[in-house]
Amino acid sequence: MARNSSGIGSDGQCFGGVVSYCIAAQAASGLVDLPEKTPYWQATPRLDEQGLPFSEVPDGSRFRNVSSVAFAMLSRDTRSFDDACAAYHPDEKARAALAFFERNAVEAGGGAVVWRYDYDTQINDVLLKAPWASAFGQAAAIERLLIHSCKTGEAGFAELARRAGKAFFLPVTLGGLRSENDQFVWFQEVPIPDRHNPFIVNAHLYSIRTLLLLDRHFPGEGFRLLAERGLQSFRSALSVIDNGYWNRYDLRPRYMAVNFQISGHGTLSRAEMHDGDVSEIDFGTRRRSPKANFFERKPGQQLTRDGLVLSERPILISFSTRHGREFDPKHLRDALDLRFTFAGDGDIQASSLGGRPGDIEFFRLAKGTKGAAGSDATVDFSVSLGDLGWGQVAPEYLPFHAATLASIARSIGDPQLFLRALRWQIFADRHADRSPSDGPRRRWHWTENPDLAAAVWEKFGTLRPEDIDESDIRLLVLSLPMSASDQAAAFETLPIEVED
Repeated sequence: MARNSSGIGSDGQCFGGVVSYCIAAQAASGLVDLPEKTPYWQATPRLDEQGLPFSEVPDGSRFRNVSSVAFAMLSRDTRSFDDACAAYHPDEKARAALAFFERNAVEAGGGAVVWRYDYDTQINDVLLKAPWASAFGQAAAIERLLIHSCKTGEAGFAELARRAGKAFFLPVTLGGLRSENDQFVWFQEVPIPDRHNPFIVNAHLYSIRTLLLLDRHFPGEGFRLLAERGLQSFRSALSVIDNGYWNRYDLRPRYMAVNFQISGHGTLSRAEMHDGDVSEIDFGTRRRSPKANFFERKPGQQLTRDGLVLSERPILISFSTRHGREFDPKHLRDALDLRFTFAGDGDIQASSLGGRPGDIEFFRLAKGTKGAAGSDATVDFSVSLGDLGWGQVAPEYLPFHAATLASIARSIGDPQLFLRALRWQIFADRHADRSPSDGPRRRWHWTENPDLAAAVWEKFGTLRPEDIDESDIRLLVLSLPMSASDQAAAFETLPIEVED
């Protein structure tokens, strides 16, 4: 596909406004031609004479990443604000970072300021043009300004943090950092309109934590209420973010295909997926709509005029979809309808492709509903967005999710959120210690259990999730007065084995 001067396919759309961006088109075949990587992604990281990081591309151009400057001042870790204040030393590098934040604060309206990234970047199917602000970089800078003020008593930096916090009240279309939808407040790592925004989880959680920190320093200015609105949106998205074995990085699907592994018995004549549109494969005629749909047979598996002969040997099937190309919170509750039709009798098991980095794995879907279409058997599955493996977070970010959520839980006194944070840390630990295995992987189902949350909170609530030993969690659960079924649900929620 030819590319225009923006670096995106010629059929893509470009938009102006406070921030300029382009989004790749989806062809009639279902394929999406993703934007080319921008020079930033080919840059070499370097340090200037004051120790601040920058990125340099082959032509000599230099870029600054706002969050990297903040983390040079004080590394990103999971310590509390008070511990960070005690450990912080305002050396020459920190002073250089502070000067950068003072010098580069840009008025955004209503007394708010933002820091903008000075390079073009590519996020999934979107090409974002400089300059642009980010909730993630904003949160990192605010936290360090407040830590510096705490350590030194220099109130001017706390005031700069307060003004920077005001940007979270403004929607991205007005130069701010939150979503346009007042009923689904999300703090955006990428400042583009909701319809094309990826709704990244990292920045949202970090922003909520930072808003609560701002409320501690500037009570009565609305920071806590705004954080609570962001938390409400986060809670409503949890069934998609936490998919039972890992965490989502973003809420808008980054790839326009849905992959399944199927096995069973009988001759499969047709497979279709409904997401508002119909995506289908006719195995007898070999017709695919859209054309990007495909399936992969193993050697020896028969494809006849009646269809594909199933066996216990799994087959990969992929549906192209337009679902989620434009984000709407109602998609979080939507289900994709998956139907398999046989020539005569048959049955099928289906698993969804996972997305943990470094793994090719599948997770079994709930048992399908068997029915009939005339003399032919049908099997229907209802597939939620939480079942799908797109957009999983990188391994280094899952502990960050856990630590940030635990900090939020402590700020507002919420045992259930702390329990969820502990669950995510166990996901991360299990992945780090994993060993290869064949067959569908296990998903761990979350069950609301106030008594379990209260017990975990009482024993571990002051600790960082990464510092809590799994054996201590197991002993705690075994000591609680609960039925066998409640105990089994508790071990699913956490998630750990009853016996190591």
